[in-house]
Amino acid sequence: MPQPELRQHAVLSSEGLNSRSLRGARQVPFYNLIPKQAPLLAGSIYLACHAYTIPLFEAGPSWVIWPKLDDFATILLALTVLVFSPRTHLTSHWRAFERSLLWANLFTFASFIFLVVLGGGGEREVNTGLFQSLRVAQYSIVFVCFVRIGQGARFVRPMLRVVLAVWAFIFVVSLSCFLGWLRPVTLASHLLGDPASAGAWGKLLFAPAGLLQGPLGYSNTYMGCQMTLLGVLLAFGRRRSTVMRSIVLLLTFIVVFLSGARAALVGFLCASALAALTAKWRILLIVGATLGLPLLYAVAPPRWVDLADSTVRRQEGLTTIGQESSFAERVVIWGDKLYYIKENPSVLILGLGWGRMGETGANAHMLPLQILMETGVIGLAFFFFLMRSLLRALWNSGEIGQSLALATLGLLVTSAAQEVFYPIPSMGSFLGVFLALCGLAAAARLDPSTHRGGVQ
Repeated sequence: MPQPELRQHAVLSSEGLNSRSLRGARQVPFYNLIPKQAPLLAGSIYLACHAYTIPLFEAGPSWVIWPKLDDFATILLALTVLVFSPRTHLTSHWRAFERSLLWANLFTFASFIFLVVLGGGGEREVNTGLFQSLRVAQYSIVFVCFVRIGQGARFVRPMLRVVLAVWAFIFVVSLSCFLGWLRPVTLASHLLGDPASAGAWGKLLFAPAGLLQGPLGYSNTYMGCQMTLLGVLLAFGRRRSTVMRSIVLLLTFIVVFLSGARAALVGFLCASALAALTAKWRILLIVGATLGLPLLYAVAPPRWVDLADSTVRRQEGLTTIGQESSFAERVVIWGDKLYYIKENPSVLILGLGWGRMGETGANAHMLPLQILMETGVIGLAFFFFLMRSLLRALWNSGEIGQSLALATLGLLVTSAAQEVFYPIPSMGSFLGVFLALCGLAAAARLDPSTHRGGVQ
């Protein structure tokens, strides 16, 4: 039986493949690769920089503004977005939050100009207000950039791997400092040549073993809050087994607990409890955590138990709220601020001005009170509106967004004793990584797989 002639029906004959067309076929993917991968690389670099947020060198009149890795990464991120101009279609919830974030920048800067600069603020208050305004603008740019470079699963999966690497690095370095394997002073030895000008970094010279001092700065509350944010995201924002989720939460708990930051510990416990209540396997999680902590304590070497003794006694203060030894310094500060408001009732209307808190002696160590004193009831109401808009957008953004919403709620509880969502020096770059991850959730919203159990 004769075979049919197939040559004339071929899709592409060998004669049509000349050397020029082959060269063109090899070059097209290369040129298409750069605009797609450059934003992804810039976003990865920015997140990776949050594994070490201690300043790189002394530059400027104050240790508060010494440059850090994430400052340079912000510039790289912004330039990448400007050059390649990636486009992302936002949902209505995220568009509303983006507009609210813009208004927050305008409101705080107007408060700074009219009440501090034109209102006769001193040099310290002007510098503080300028610092806070620039930080808010910087972190808003980070959010906008992460939203613009988001590309669904192709963007989300690599970013979550970077988050995992950052979380693991902080855990290892912090625990090494606590156990005495790594001296905390080595993390910032390049800044301590002149302790008189090193500011808060100078305390690292006297940090002994048994103090959990990590690579994120001089405030352990900052480290505890960031680890809470990353730990909850890794545990609940990805498809993991119950065992893996319990391990991630347990290791995160160890770092937060040993940090000695009581406010951060409350935030972690609240976020974990909320996440467990929303999970179908909450009973297994609760039982696993309950059995895992005593087992870890039982197998720990005696030297480690001795090192943790002071930290345990400090965290035990959470069980004695109201007594003289627990949060006594916070109670005194809150009383002083409330007395100041009573003596100056006009503060309730517009506040002292953005960055003018220094006139009262110190920060309020309570986020709502801090906002009230600097921006008045108008600023406080706007903050609640902003957080409501953010939480709504996160909750409608799949499991990644929902995990960040739960972490945010836990950290809002923490804000009752610390200015977590505020651009103060002690909280370092926390707002930067927080808004970057919120942008990541907005990008994940575009990927249907994030609504079917999370991203692998």
